[in-house]
Amino acid sequence: MSAANLVPPATKTKTDAPKTVVPPGEKKVRAKKEVDPNAPKKERAPRKDLGIVKDGTIHVTDKARDAKFRGKRADYRELLMKFDGKKVADFYEAGKAKDTGKGGSIASWLRWFVQEGYATVTKPAE
Repeated sequence: MSAANLVPPATKTKTDAPKTVVPPGEKKVRAKKEVDPNAPKKERAPRKDLGIVKDGTIHVTDKARDAKFRGKRADYRELLMKFDGKKVADFYEAGKAKDTGKGGSIASWLRWFVQEGYATVTKPAE
């Protein structure tokens, strides 16, 4: 037997298909969808009310005391721990002074801590 008989027949694969080459710096342009300006807007689900109001009081949970974080979360957890039992507005002021412009707003950090169960905010009695 010769070696030529042992080679399987050639099959066409996906990699054999010709590819369209786009030169660097050029993008394929997609046609924009036409949007009816009078179309009704979709209903958006309301945000979950976490009770965060500026005159509310922050309470840190035991979960936050035991938690280990790194990076920005650790920095903002440390700040949150300092404001246990204090007003949300004071926390916002301290956070704005600390904020470097990267990593989200101080309000979003407080919201995250409340959503994850690391803190609670109680509304003042009316």
